[in-house]
Amino acid sequence: MQISLDGAIEMYRGGFIYVITGSMFAGKTGKLIRNLRRIEIRNEFSEDKKKIVLFKPQKDDRHKTSEVISHNDYKFEAEVVPDVETIAAWVSKNKPDIVAIDEAQFFKVPKLLTLLIELANQGKVIILTVLDQDFACRPFEGVPELLAEAEIVEKLHPICVGCGKRASRTFRLSDSKELIQVGGKEDYTALCRACRNDRS
Repeated sequence: MQISLDGAIEMYRGGFIYVITGSMFAGKTGKLIRNLRRIEIRNEFSEDKKKIVLFKPQKDDRHKTSEVISHNDYKFEAEVVPDVETIAAWVSKNKPDIVAIDEAQFFKVPKLLTLLIELANQGKVIILTVLDQDFACRPFEGVPELLAEAEIVEKLHPICVGCGKRASRTFRLSDSKELIQVGGKEDYTALCRACRNDRS
């Protein structure tokens, strides 16, 4: 069952954490933006308007803009931030109701999770996207704990470019062994488990 953010706000009392995860090209950022757009539309008809902020990691320099842009060109204005401390300071000063984060794996996830738990306990709604695995099919540090803490976890799947079935792995096209290497379709592709094993 799919749950939208506006529906989740009606389901939960107080704050909660909603994680959109999966491999690259699964549509995570597009799903995040669609959820935030639904809240903007809801705000037009509600007296209980929700103040939204979307944070974008400074490391994600694929688009030289403050907007978060999905692979299919959905866009939403964002605050570009270098680290978790900057997120905490911005939220403390501006007091949004909904805190959204794109590409959470670019931050120190264990430290980010500590902040998100604190914010959710204060009644804030958290929605974020995160890759569940790196290019070598290893979970990013802190992501399993993040998924365990979240009230809602939605895992999306792109199409495997090897066989046309559901993909679940991000495959790096270069020989680089760097854990974090920002890139798009020129650097990565999506594969299912079997096709990923075929290329190992």
